Formats: sequence, structure tokens, C-alpha cells
Amino acid sequence: MRRRTKLLVVAAACAWLAGWAGAALAHGTQYRVLGQSETLVGFAYTDGEPMAFAAFTLFGPADGAVPVRSGRTDRQGRVGFVPDAPGTWRIEVRDAEGHAVRAELIAYGGQAVPAAAWPTWLGAVSVSLNAVGAALLLQALLDRRRKPRALRPT
Repeated sequence: MRRRTKLLVVAAACAWLAGWAGAALAHGTQYRVLGQSETLVGFAYTDGEPMAFAAFTLFGPADGAVPVRSGRTDRQGRVGFVPDAPGTWRIEVRDAEGHAVRAELIAYGGQAVPAAAWPTWLGAVSVSLNAVGAALLLQALLDRRRKPRALRPT
């Protein structure tokens, strides 16, 4: 196997392992919009366990600094509300261990949808492509350094 191919394989493997290790160590959080007109948002850890009875704060579009409502998620990690005004609604959830997640929803016409949909697989692909690109750049720089310089006639 050529040196460049080995370097690419190692970089891709490291990026893949870093993604798995990061998810395992971080015990991250996530959310899903479960309803439309009566908005129900479910909050969970990345392993699927619901953020049960975690503290939440709901902010409306009128004033993003003043909470509209606060309380605790239910046993299944859900928060329900009816958006009574169009615009961006924000829900911040924190558990006792310091894990936090923020959901931003856009409400219009009595419905609420996630403000930004960035799938997690797209983030993993981005990290992998960046690692491969960095490995290629490093290899190109090393190859350029090793090439013998042509002799100039005098």
C-alpha cells in the first residue's frame, strides 16, 4: 500500500473513531418536534434516554430575554405548548447534571417547525471529509519538501 493511501486510511479511521468517542463521552442531548399545532417537543440524551423531569424555560418571539413559561419536562422528556404568536420560539432544557439543550422553533399559521435542521450524519460526514482533506494537504506538503530540486545550469 502506498504511503498516501495509508495516510488517508488512518485519517479516515481517526475521524470515524473521534465521532464515536465524542458521542460516547459527551452524553450529548437532542430534541424532536413531535406535534404541529399543539407543539410537543421531546428532549433526550444521544443514547435515547429521555431527559425526564429536567428544568425547562420557554421564550416567545415577543421578547427573547423574558421567559413565557418555565417548569419541568414530563417523564418522557417532553414539553408541550401552543404557539400563540408567529416567530421564533426557544426552549432551553437543563438537567441536574449540567446537560443542556436548546430547541429553536419557527411558528407560523398555528404550526411550529424546527428552525434549523442539521442532521447528525451530516456533521459526521463533514468531520470525516475535513480529516481526509487535512491528511491530503499534509501529504502534499511533505512530498513537496522531499522532492530534489533541479540543478540550474551555470
